[in-house]
Amino acid sequence: KILLFGIIRHYKGVDLLINAFSKLPPKNLENWSLLIVGKPDMDLSKEFKFIKDSNMGEPIYFDLEYKNDDELDFYLTSADVIAFPYREIDASGAFFTALNYNKTLLASKLGVF
Repeated sequence: KILLFGIIRHYKGVDLLINAFSKLPPKNLENWSLLIVGKPDMDLSKEFKFIKDSNMGEPIYFDLEYKNDDELDFYLTSADVIAFPYREIDASGAFFTALNYNKTLLASKLGVF
């Protein structure tokens, strides 16, 4: 499972991650899923349309609500990879939270990353 979590904002690159995920060969999609978890602070209609148009639907899951610490712990514990495909960043609370879980991190080469 690849996880992107936190308040979902444009600069966090959710569209970039979905686009990259869509480029995985179909045989790899059988082994991976993409979880996008957190309260959106942006319109995700373009992302939903891209997923629908690309016929990927099944391996991409959204849980678009605020998560308390216990709920977030569930997602972070179950993830294999935690993704930070940010367009811009200096520091990130989500990143520092993820460090405590000893998971593979996939991040843009920016700021604290």
